[in-house]
Amino acid sequence: MRAASWALLLQLLLLRLAAAAAQEADYDYDVSQHQNCVPLGSRTVEIRCKLEDDSVAVCRGRDWEKSDDVPTLRIGLRDAGAVSCASLLTIERGSYPICYERLSFRNFTVGWAEIYSDGASEDWNLVVDVNLLSIIGAMKQLEYDSSFDKFWNFTNAEFSAESGFLTAVTFNEKVVKPRPCLISLGNIHNLGGTSVEELSLYNNKVSPTNLTFGPMPKLRILRLVHCSLLDFPDDAHIQMPALEELDLADNTLLTVPAAIAGMKKLKTLNLSRSRVQRLAGQLPHLPQLKELTLRNTFLCCLHQEQDAFQGVPNLVFLDISQNQLTSLGAALRGLHQLQVLDASDNQLTEYPELQLQSQVVLTFAHNRLSTIPHCSQFGSSSSHLALDLHDNQISHWDGGPNILRCVDSLNLANNSLANIDANMLASLDVLKTVWLSENPLHCDGCAFQQFREWLRTTQVEVRAVGVPTEAATSLRCATPPAFRGMSVEAVALVGDLDECAADYSADWRRREPLLAVGLSLGAALLVLLSAAVGVCYRYRFELAYSAHLLRLRARARSSRRKGRGVADDVFLFDAFILYSGSDQSWVGGTLVPLLEGQPDYRVCLHERGLDSGAANHNLSHLMDCSRHVIIVLSKSFLSSRWCLWEMALANHRTLDPSQRDYVILLELEPLERSALPRQLRFIMDTRTYLEWHKPGDPQYAEQAFHRLQQALGPPVSPTRNPR
Repeated sequence: MRAASWALLLQLLLLRLAAAAAQEADYDYDVSQHQNCVPLGSRTVEIRCKLEDDSVAVCRGRDWEKSDDVPTLRIGLRDAGAVSCASLLTIERGSYPICYERLSFRNFTVGWAEIYSDGASEDWNLVVDVNLLSIIGAMKQLEYDSSFDKFWNFTNAEFSAESGFLTAVTFNEKVVKPRPCLISLGNIHNLGGTSVEELSLYNNKVSPTNLTFGPMPKLRILRLVHCSLLDFPDDAHIQMPALEELDLADNTLLTVPAAIAGMKKLKTLNLSRSRVQRLAGQLPHLPQLKELTLRNTFLCCLHQEQDAFQGVPNLVFLDISQNQLTSLGAALRGLHQLQVLDASDNQLTEYPELQLQSQVVLTFAHNRLSTIPHCSQFGSSSSHLALDLHDNQISHWDGGPNILRCVDSLNLANNSLANIDANMLASLDVLKTVWLSENPLHCDGCAFQQFREWLRTTQVEVRAVGVPTEAATSLRCATPPAFRGMSVEAVALVGDLDECAADYSADWRRREPLLAVGLSLGAALLVLLSAAVGVCYRYRFELAYSAHLLRLRARARSSRRKGRGVADDVFLFDAFILYSGSDQSWVGGTLVPLLEGQPDYRVCLHERGLDSGAANHNLSHLMDCSRHVIIVLSKSFLSSRWCLWEMALANHRTLDPSQRDYVILLELEPLERSALPRQLRFIMDTRTYLEWHKPGDPQYAEQAFHRLQQALGPPVSPTRNPR
């Protein structure tokens, strides 16, 4: 539509104004009686309208034009009676090939109206003469056609932010089959400086242009849906600081707009059918955000983005449906205020971890779930949940009355339920409503008889989707073939519940002897296993020592085959230090700093190399990786069975002639020889050992350390771990 269509109304209004001016000598507008509606002395033009209801008149041209090209004005009649003040409510237009356009106003008094009756009984036939301010007919925006590259001119004072008259500009809003709009996005900048509170643009077909905003301090709602947007202005939060709702659905955005980080009043965000894919680090801190829609945005990996929703802890509505999610993990665990979660149409095989309150709607329909969740997965405070699991792969679950204690309604339609046993029925008994239709029910056997009896006696409302009749009539059988398609009610029972109970008792009597034998054998096996565990624990040191000996012998045979001795190995450490816990302060505060200072020995200690879960194995391995073992002898060391066992492991390696100097004994305090274990006494009698009896004497300590250096030799330079 061209500008001429808009100019038509203007021309009609101006003609009316000219006619009034020509008759000014004979007729003067009596506006004094309407000074409460318009300023005294204001010029008006008259438009004939029709009364839509008691308080709204619809005006189209001077004399009710039939063409859709003429904009439609809706006028609000403020006062009751034949004469009332007139307020402009909307200006609307919509005809092929342009889209539907509407401007909305508030508290914008534009004249007065007089109602006349033409004798008809229906209000729609009542004629309304609206005396419209001539300035309304001269509005510049009526000169432009917004369906093309020009946009309405909003520079009139009536549109300014100070006036507050203009509240909304919408295109194709709530239109079932909207015609495409052809609005250049760059022209939206013209709304800057107005009092507009809502801007909605749906189905815009103009090729992507640079979207820019002017200052819109009162804008609360912005909807740019299906507008081919590639990006969103980074300064949007500056231009619209009061924004509460942002709808950017059906665009080609690749990321969450960065500008939303500054929209601290934002409550609703819709990015459906965009191409966001990943959320990690994209949702900023938005404490006011209540509703977030991410439907069909190619999300795939929320289970790897556990902090994705950390910035929006107060969400009450979350839609992540129609994506490619296989798991949610704990990504939603921090959303304690959640009231609606839609995760349908994904590929979920497990339920997410949630911490919910009461009255929550959870939708997991059209996924790959094979069982129902336990209420503990949704938090200890969850209750009164509505759980939608239709169109999954659920065939069975471990029943019990507590598994669904937090659920009020459960939709299990179109799953794989064939037999619903007594335990499953017990879990359903806590519900208020359950949907069971479109399942492949097996209508034979005792389980089916129990199910049909449950349908007859339960207090649960059993529903079949789309079928208002009783459940027993609407639920259909799938097997056996003879009953396929028949209702549960119509299937003739074979036998009764008493016979099922008798068969169960007889079967139990047949199996009772076998069960007794099985329990006896199980008890005997448990006793033997307990005895074996006790023996292993009692002789754990001896067993570990034997395993160490076997490893040493195997390594010696391997070395002989390769023609080298153990001394040729490349070691990771110069020394592994064995000591009592009572001597830890001296070892860590004196001995280790000396060794690791100059000449830079590599030292291994218990706490550095031992894994508490496999101490025996790690100790032997660390000894193999060390060229020497330094044993710090003290009274505390000799009183520890663990220390003596460690010493035995180390001493066994000295049986290899090439490793005679492997163990270095360091006596920290004088020891009574008669009190020493026989093996240790033999070692000290046949080999040289070092004395460090005066830990507090620096000169003595220097001499003792010098002797220790001579025993250790030069530091190792490991290049690999040979073990």
